[in-house]
Amino acid sequence: VAFRPPPFWEHDPEIWLVHIESQFSGAGISEDFTKYHALVSALDSRILSQARDIVLAPPRDNAYTTLKKRIISLFSQSENARLRQLLQDLHLGDLGPSQLLSRMKGSAGGKISAQLLRTLVTTVAYSNATNFISMQRGIA
Repeated sequence: VAFRPPPFWEHDPEIWLVHIESQFSGAGISEDFTKYHALVSALDSRILSQARDIVLAPPRDNAYTTLKKRIISLFSQSENARLRQLLQDLHLGDLGPSQLLSRMKGSAGGKISAQLLRTLVTTVAYSNATNFISMQRGIA
């Protein structure tokens, strides 16, 4: 299996890196420095320029891990930004509560407690039910 990385997913670098690592496994790439060079070749100049120090002088040990950590730190949302985004997107729409919870868990990336997410979904579901009942009373 050949290594064919997709374009960098700036909106979710951690998942992109998991995808890349899966391709490494399939292509039999296991050496750190080989992974490092494959990662460098997969990134465009805009991304590489933000890790210029590592790209121009990679560490002898853990070059891939060092570059990977830099990419994650540069492009991952902060916990506060992620929570703000979750709260902004918090509505059931056509989703059931369990679907909304699943979507929120994915968006939270394991950084927000499951209990808090369940509480938020329960609050939204209760609010939607209350609004629905109010609308039904207005129709009747």
